[in-house]
Amino acid sequence: DEPRFAATVDRSLLVENAQDGKTYEEHLAVGRVIAALPGGRLFAWLAWLPPFSWLGGLKYRWFAARRQRVSAWLGYGQCQIAPVDIGRAEMRDPTPIRMTMSRLKLWISTAVILVIFTATTSQVLIENSFINRQLGIRVTQPAWAKGVVEYMRIFQGWSMFAPDAPIRDGWLVIDVERPDGSHVDPQTNREPEFIVATYPKMKWDQFWGSYSMRIATGQHRRYRQGLIHWLRNTKIDRLHLKAGEPVKSVVVWWIGDRSPDPRVGGPPKQTQKYVVAEWPAGQSQRDTERTGR
Repeated sequence: DEPRFAATVDRSLLVENAQDGKTYEEHLAVGRVIAALPGGRLFAWLAWLPPFSWLGGLKYRWFAARRQRVSAWLGYGQCQIAPVDIGRAEMRDPTPIRMTMSRLKLWISTAVILVIFTATTSQVLIENSFINRQLGIRVTQPAWAKGVVEYMRIFQGWSMFAPDAPIRDGWLVIDVERPDGSHVDPQTNREPEFIVATYPKMKWDQFWGSYSMRIATGQHRRYRQGLIHWLRNTKIDRLHLKAGEPVKSVVVWWIGDRSPDPRVGGPPKQTQKYVVAEWPAGQSQRDTERTGR
């Protein structure tokens, strides 16, 4: 019945089961689409179960009558279902080249997913403290897996259920000397303040905060000169240092502290103060002699 078929696809989603030739309309068609997805059968059966089936039909017809307005509201233009000319519709067999390219894309996408999954699995085994400490299992991570994890920033050390909250904190204090002799911390756009980390002074995002803590650790020592080169680069903006603004010297300090016992309270206590990077060499000693810090 071609007229009925054309009228149906003009107002509703229509799915045909290639195995038994049955057709499904409206919410039942949506159910068949969901069932075809990986794991979709866990939820698709609700489309046939009363009263969900009855409610699903009402919701589908309500949405279908307003699909053009919804599509326009989302910025995709007014959705139109193209008229079907069954008499001229024809199926074209894929060419050998198309079939080969389709298989190639499938193999490549599957290989990429497998590589990422393997890399993240190895990272979980390394960063999971239960596996390392309680079970005593030591996993050797291949260099390629480590490279994938570091490049894509897909570390797996979540520690969402850690029994104790971290008690150590800290921040970078960047002492930049301008040619006129004035000093500024480009993070705060104020004079450097050698105090423990305090939220009102730290007006930056999580990425800069994480970078600050990592660059101060010994395992990232090799990246510290890159920080100095970046702060000296007058061709770009560097935090509150504008492009074209030269610097005479740079000293990057780490101020570490220990949080108080929550049962006792009180302010945090400074526990660390050391130079992370400086330019020129020995500038931190001259600053200490100048300020007495």
